Amino acid sequence: MKSFGLILLGVIIGAALTVGGYFGYGYFSGKMERENYHYFDVEVDKNIVTLHTGMSRDSVAILLGIPASSSSSNVNGEFRENLKYNLNGGLSPDLELTFVDGKLKEYNHNEKPDVLKSLEKGMGTIMDEIFNP
Repeated sequence: MKSFGLILLGVIIGAALTVGGYFGYGYFSGKMERENYHYFDVEVDKNIVTLHTGMSRDSVAILLGIPASSSSSNVNGEFRENLKYNLNGGLSPDLELTFVDGKLKEYNHNEKPDVLKSLEKGMGTIMDEIFNP
């Protein structure tokens, strides 16, 4: 009876260590991946949206909508997709995103300088005064 109790105790301890090790490894490896993300903000319809590398293409599409243009290629077994967004209403895209196998890998955010933002805001105020007396 004593040996059965020791065997049962050994099985329980072994199972606990196995389960704890499994979840511990998943936690720490996930934490390391989260620390490697690069976060950046973009302005969409006067709202700030935060994106990060590693996001899925679908998550980005929910936040930003339909891109102005897109292209895709298959290079060395990696499916690459380039999306260009025109967030500020200008003629050229101001946000370019590159997805590899459905995850955001690279970005290029050409934000307008504060001087141009101020000018646009000032012009909007002047235009409002002219057309909406």
